[in-house]
Amino acid sequence: MFHYHFKTKENFVRAVLERVYEEMFAELVLQVNPSTPALTNLRSLLRTLAKFARKHRLLMARLVSETMIGEKLPADFLKRNIPRHLQLIAETVAQGQREGSIAAGPLPMLVAFIVGAVAGPLLMGSALEQHDLLPPAGIAGLKTFVLSEDAMNQRIDLVIRGLQPQGATQ
Repeated sequence: MFHYHFKTKENFVRAVLERVYEEMFAELVLQVNPSTPALTNLRSLLRTLAKFARKHRLLMARLVSETMIGEKLPADFLKRNIPRHLQLIAETVAQGQREGSIAAGPLPMLVAFIVGAVAGPLLMGSALEQHDLLPPAGIAGLKTFVLSEDAMNQRIDLVIRGLQPQGATQ
């Protein structure tokens, strides 16, 4: 039955990855409402992405590491899908710039700032956790202050504040 449906292990892995991602992306698209202020949309987008990344953090770290060593399947998956959610972030940031709620700046720089602040700690923390690269007390601190949902929400709040024009408050 497996061979009939998928033919190869790679096809099966690809199908599983695509299904998991498509479910998240469908939820992500629902977070963007053109009549809602951009910062509200951005916060919702980032929380959805962060929850997905946190839930699947070991998988995400594995996909990135395998891509970095030249594995084709994860590289193709990331190449196909990362631009989709980066585009949603960029469009939301551009909306905020038009509204005046997000500081002027090149979109690639602002998107890199956002992704680096939200996803970077999850990827790095996941690698540290997965490979026991810290002593037990360090892993406990990592789980509390980097990988927890509360830590993610705090980083998202910092990102939102950091994107606002100087002197703006939300």
